[in-house]
Amino acid sequence: MSVAPQLRVIESPEQTPELVFEVEEGHPRIPDSTYLAVCCGVDVEPTFKALKAYLRFRIAEGEHAGKVVFRAYNVAGRIIPGKGPGTGPRPKLKRTGDLFKMLCRVLHLPANAKPHRVGMRELQGRLCKIVTRTVVRDYKQRVLPDAARYSVVEDVIAVETE
Repeated sequence: MSVAPQLRVIESPEQTPELVFEVEEGHPRIPDSTYLAVCCGVDVEPTFKALKAYLRFRIAEGEHAGKVVFRAYNVAGRIIPGKGPGTGPRPKLKRTGDLFKMLCRVLHLPANAKPHRVGMRELQGRLCKIVTRTVVRDYKQRVLPDAARYSVVEDVIAVETE
């Protein structure tokens, strides 16, 4: 999820090498607004020794259709080390977590819903109404330059299709 610049040397006519950085394309930047988007996947990855669930949404309307934005949620659980079946991340939802609260709100789950019974399959492939925002500060709260800013999902408001 980070942009890694590549360095190459270009020989100029004066025989002094010129350094040119090629920056890979990063996350898209779209205006802050409400969009209709399809939840196209969920990835659970270890991030800074903790587990995060990354929900990816593909914008389904307007001039930004096809662009993918994400929302990261903290989840509990652990990572089982090793290779092969039975290893990898084991996420757990908590009743007090933002992901469980959002799923209860948009999926209209009953009040006695158990967090370990809620799966992401209910949201995947469905049309959702999302709100986006632009990230303007990095993890150390330093202001990002205009070229490094990107858009993320601020909140999932509702599920449009059943």
